Amino acid sequence: MPVTPTGTPGWSRQNDHTSLGGSLNKQNYLAHGSVDPRTDLTAQNFCRIVEDISKVALMMPMAVINASPTALVSGAYMYDGADPDFVHTATGVYTITFDESYSDSYGVSQDVDIKFATVTVSKLNSVDPYFGRYVLSDTTGNSKNNRIVVYIRDYVAALQDFGFTVEVD
Repeated sequence: MPVTPTGTPGWSRQNDHTSLGGSLNKQNYLAHGSVDPRTDLTAQNFCRIVEDISKVALMMPMAVINASPTALVSGAYMYDGADPDFVHTATGVYTITFDESYSDSYGVSQDVDIKFATVTVSKLNSVDPYFGRYVLSDTTGNSKNNRIVVYIRDYVAALQDFGFTVEVD
């Protein structure tokens, strides 16, 4: 029988050790180690694993997107699914729109609700600073942010076309 995990996918930022199967009251009632320590986990091992994994999922970005001045180049995502829609809207303005929800490998679905992002401009060999800013918005009417509009500006605040990386959380 297939197993469907409990809890929500990592990008929900709602999981803690208990939703992953851990418990502060978990006991090793037999007071023995594992049957085969090379392959089996003790209750103590399991509790440590779920605690650490829950913290990693809280810190890991939902998506990391690398873009050229005109197109999405590559992306790494926590969810199973296609790249988000990427549009070069105007000089120095890029719109990235995620679907309303995505599913993980087990088919467990979770809405997208972007809280913040980090934009890094890929302008090499320049002494002039370039800045990436963003604005979040909701395109689905569910009061959850699923769109990022990225603005790339130079040192005099003029919009410019440059590649960038955005980490979405």
